[in-house]
Amino acid sequence: ELAVSKISEILAVRGRVLPVTLDDVHLIAKLANGNFVKGESNIATECIKQSTKIDRILLNPSTVVAFQEVLHRIANSDIIVLGPGSLYTSIIPNILVGEVSKYIYKSKAVKIYVANIMTEYGETTQYNINDHVNAILEHAGLPIIDKIIVNEEKIADNTLTKYWKNGQTPLFLDKKQRKLLLDKQIEIIEGDLVTIKNELLIHDSNKIAKAIMDVSNIKKIDKELSI
Repeated sequence: ELAVSKISEILAVRGRVLPVTLDDVHLIAKLANGNFVKGESNIATECIKQSTKIDRILLNPSTVVAFQEVLHRIANSDIIVLGPGSLYTSIIPNILVGEVSKYIYKSKAVKIYVANIMTEYGETTQYNINDHVNAILEHAGLPIIDKIIVNEEKIADNTLTKYWKNGQTPLFLDKKQRKLLLDKQIEIIEGDLVTIKNELLIHDSNKIAKAIMDVSNIKKIDKELSI
């Protein structure tokens, strides 16, 4: 906790970064072929090597305890944003810790999932946006998403070429996915949300921030931002 605090000071981080747990914990993936992989950095690599997908993410120990201030912040938040980020190695592990999922579910905050722009080779190869949502909800065991923000802006082929070569594909909604999301009672918000920086496709932070504030019906946040 102290290390995170000091690093935040050095990097002049706006808001506050909190570790979801102070326990020593390891990430384990159960693959669709029945094998297990230990360690965040090994999971996507092994999926590629073994030509398989991730079935489920687990924590070892499974009894890891959530940092109490994180639970307090979740319970008292105005907005809770999940993503964007690596589905199985960045987003889902957080909701597996202690009572985090239950606190998100019970919170009166607006719960928003920001969908990724592209799939991640090995980790989410051939996934669509609905697949991402299903993975989050299945691991949480609770309906913790109220709204989803999705990019709808077309991406030029010359920009996508290097991504295609790396086994990545863009994520867009189609009619079937929209129906599946609406059946889950998840409101869909689409817009032009991407930009190119250093030849990389990334979310435009200003556009994402505006979209989050707009769909949350909150004009100003007076509370300290927690990440």
